[in-house]
Amino acid sequence: KRFYAELSSRSSDEEAKELFKTLSLAEEYHKTSLVNFYREISGASPDDRFPESVISTHPAEDVMEGGMKVGRALEWAPSKSLESILELSISLETNSYDLYIKMERRIGDEKAKRVFRVLSEEEKQHLGKLAALLGGKI
Repeated sequence: KRFYAELSSRSSDEEAKELFKTLSLAEEYHKTSLVNFYREISGASPDDRFPESVISTHPAEDVMEGGMKVGRALEWAPSKSLESILELSISLETNSYDLYIKMERRIGDEKAKRVFRVLSEEEKQHLGKLAALLGGKI
């Protein structure tokens, strides 16, 4: 979320600014989806620290879904072209999409499978939007 929000605030390209803003909001929607799945599967409401309260995370590292550190990506971006930033974003979203598909295939529980199916579909939509913008820029 922070990565896309920062890109949106920094971009001079209005189409990119709007897409990055949309993707930032979509990442917030991911969290909402996870909260709803947690309630459905566990029958309980998560606390204010969710998801950190139920999974091991390293907030100090500030790692994105695609595995790259947010700070490092944001340090890299200012010296790069919009096309390069879109290519990185596509790579990160592809990694996330691939991970969620693998997790869905490996997990046995049908409710958990649905979580990863929904997340992979959301990543697929993000990929489509990024690819469309990149296609229009090159």
